[in-house]
Amino acid sequence: MVMLKEYRDDSYRIAGLWEYIQYEKNKLKDIPVYILGERALFETDTNMKALGRVEGVNVLAQSTDTLKQVSDALFKHKPYYTFPSCLVLIDGNNHVRGYYDARYVAEVKRLTEEYKHLRLREEKNQMVKDNEITNKH
Repeated sequence: MVMLKEYRDDSYRIAGLWEYIQYEKNKLKDIPVYILGERALFETDTNMKALGRVEGVNVLAQSTDTLKQVSDALFKHKPYYTFPSCLVLIDGNNHVRGYYDARYVAEVKRLTEEYKHLRLREEKNQMVKDNEITNKH
């Protein structure tokens, strides 16, 4: 997710994520969460500082140019209803698997469920690969 200072008046569009962190933190602990934002945002805003102290949430302070590049890459072929503050689920092959609006708890819950499903599928595929019997000639 990319945090932009213009979302400040809309609670940075993460109200659902904050609520989920408060009440369902244990369900997020195994999901790697990365939040990118401008350096000044994390240095001056108390809410953003608090977000950086949440276990499992990785805050990456970046320059404005870097944020623009990351945002362009993540949202290049996005559906029309997404925006940079959406949570993005990325699989082990760096493919975008879904976008989730962090303003709503239901969307954060959907992300956690789809992450679990994706992990199970990846683990199954790895197990099958590890257990393949190879023909020796």
